[in-house]
Amino acid sequence: MSNITAINTNNEIDQHIWSALKNSLYTGAKDESIKMVLDYCKAAKLDPMQKPVHIVPMSVKNAQTGRYEYKDVVMAGVGLYRIQAARSNQYAGVSEPEFGEDVTCNLGGVGLLATNPPNFRQSV
Repeated sequence: MSNITAINTNNEIDQHIWSALKNSLYTGAKDESIKMVLDYCKAAKLDPMQKPVHIVPMSVKNAQTGRYEYKDVVMAGVGLYRIQAARSNQYAGVSEPEFGEDVTCNLGGVGLLATNPPNFRQSV
């Protein structure tokens, strides 16, 4: 069973995934908030076990009472941005490094081999 489909069509949640989410990834979170994470992940085809989003309590103004109250919201984490970048094939920084030629420098009469050296200034 894929973690992405933790909630099936009957809104039943796999008990092992629920236990891991409740007791490890989102400890202390309300059940409704964890279900909100699962809904978000299912809609975006994300694996909730990779914790692509966070549950963040936010102060939100109640339109009826005019008072501020805390509500949990789902916010993207850096993992979600990495997943999106990987899916787009435009994830920078994952290719093998490219090095320039080795350069031998003389520093105080000692020959040094520098791989990919910084720009050295010659003193006059």
